[in-house]
Amino acid sequence: MLLLLRMLGWVVCVVYSTIPLFWLMIHPRAHRWRKRAGSPYKVLVPVWIFMWVGVGALTAPWRRVVIYERWWSWRPALYLYLCIFCGVVAAIRRLDAKTILVFTPALANAAVMMVMNVAQDFRYQYPVYAIGLISPALLFCKRASDRPSAAA
Repeated sequence: MLLLLRMLGWVVCVVYSTIPLFWLMIHPRAHRWRKRAGSPYKVLVPVWIFMWVGVGALTAPWRRVVIYERWWSWRPALYLYLCIFCGVVAAIRRLDAKTILVFTPALANAAVMMVMNVAQDFRYQYPVYAIGLISPALLFCKRASDRPSAAA
């Protein structure tokens, strides 16, 4: 299963790495592509697929190289996964989607750090750690059926 996931990740990276070349095939010559009688994609798509094969052939020797194989590289993500799991379980138990709003700052912080920061450090992910340590308490919150009704 892990080998399949690594293979899928490699194929996605091969395709994504050819997008700039595909863009350079189209945009500098956009006026010529518009003047063509037929669809330009009859020419462009086969050339793009040929680029996939070329990049795949060039990167195939390094396909099985694993950079992060240690468990500690996943440690920051475990707190985020704990937040998400506890938030979803608490929302289901309470029948209240507003419970998930507790975790939106941590999720937003993690998303921004994933895009903006190349060096993960504890101080950047502090909201995730803080909410991750508190979130298991939500697993013990009352269920919707256990709460007293307003009519009583």
